[in-house]
Amino acid sequence: MIPADESPKRIDAAPEPSALREFVSRLRPGKTFIHCAQGHGRTGLFALGVMLKSGVTRTVSEGLEKLTSVRPGIRLTAVQRRCIETVAAQIDA
Repeated sequence: MIPADESPKRIDAAPEPSALREFVSRLRPGKTFIHCAQGHGRTGLFALGVMLKSGVTRTVSEGLEKLTSVRPGIRLTAVQRRCIETVAAQIDA
């Protein structure tokens, strides 16, 4: 779990890429419930991080396509998109 002082407070916000990367690296195998206030931006951001780390998706675009096929309301802000693109590049490295 991301500590309260490191989690994004605003709906359109994103954590530091290092915090998101650390979060997904700490998850144990199995099901994970991810949600935020509205379930549109931060939820998608964290779900994409998990999908990329686990290999369910290889790119951010592919992951967004998969997510929006089951949750059409997912919309990342520019800040969230930059965060996940940074994380994706580090996972691939």
